[in-house]
Amino acid sequence: MKLDTTLIEAFLNDQPLNHTFPYDFIKTFAAPSSKRKDVVKELTSQLKNILDDFPQFNHNLWNRLFNDSSAVLDTIYVLPVVGETTSYAHVEKKDNNYYIIIDLIKIADFTRIVSQMVYILNNYLINEITKICILHKFPVSSKSYIDILNEMVFAHGLANWLAWNEDYKQYKFQSSRYDSHKEKAFGLLAQAVQIENKAIQHKIIIDILHSDFWDQFPAIAGMFYFDDTYHDLREEGILLLFKRGPKDIIKTIYNS
Repeated sequence: MKLDTTLIEAFLNDQPLNHTFPYDFIKTFAAPSSKRKDVVKELTSQLKNILDDFPQFNHNLWNRLFNDSSAVLDTIYVLPVVGETTSYAHVEKKDNNYYIIIDLIKIADFTRIVSQMVYILNNYLINEITKICILHKFPVSSKSYIDILNEMVFAHGLANWLAWNEDYKQYKFQSSRYDSHKEKAFGLLAQAVQIENKAIQHKIIIDILHSDFWDQFPAIAGMFYFDDTYHDLREEGILLLFKRGPKDIIKTIYNS
């Protein structure tokens, strides 16, 4: 992975942002207050540490799952920015490269606690990079409704699970506090696979992509299923489930 701090350096050196960013998929920046320089410096340093020791969450298991992903990682550019006018973070793909754009000011706006800012950076990067690696290992072969749901359950579910926190062995997903989320996700997924109307199927997919985290039921169901698999079969169960890939994972969930 490559870290490009071109725009951050421009901000810290009081240079105009719109004339220094060498990528054409972001064109408009609203320069933030110079009073935010300290937090930008700190988060840039933290971001370097995250990428130098990637992933900082579930490092050993992640490397077992993606031990053949070095070529994919070489196509990923992480671009910290400030003043980006859309979202706090997003991914762009161009010329077979992936560009992860993260607005450090928007990250800092979520919380005043630096360790929590670092958690957000870790969570987002692990989630997105995991999905990129999964997509390369298991390319989407079909755009059918069921295949899309299977891919969401598998890729987004596993990415959420790995990015949740530092050590999957310490997750609390088996506690009662998550029961309502778990029941809702599995219930909605069971209903969704029964839908045959094309227009309704299309609306479901669009709604999922624009929903709040806990309402993205395929990803949430997948996250809980990977956690259940760990508690039933430990790490080898996760590796086996990953080896099978996204095909028919929904059937596997309801038949297991």
